[in-house]
Amino acid sequence: MMHCQMLLFIGFTGTPISKKDKNTREVFGDYIDVYDMTQAVEDGATRPVYYESRVVQLKLDKNTLELIDSTYDIFRGTV
Repeated sequence: MMHCQMLLFIGFTGTPISKKDKNTREVFGDYIDVYDMTQAVEDGATRPVYYESRVVQLKLDKNTLELIDSTYDIFRGTV
């Protein structure tokens, strides 16, 4: 791969590339710039984002909970 020796990898992401070990910096190196939501709102690139955390109390019977768990396991591939 001698023809690729001068290539650079640059990642434009606000999300880690791997959920498990969050190794974005390991793959792409240190940040060359950081542009966060505060800057985006201040310069008018985006509207403010407001978040209100809410806890919803679910009343699920045991069979429904077991169905949810088993379905999750199937999608996750652990069955």
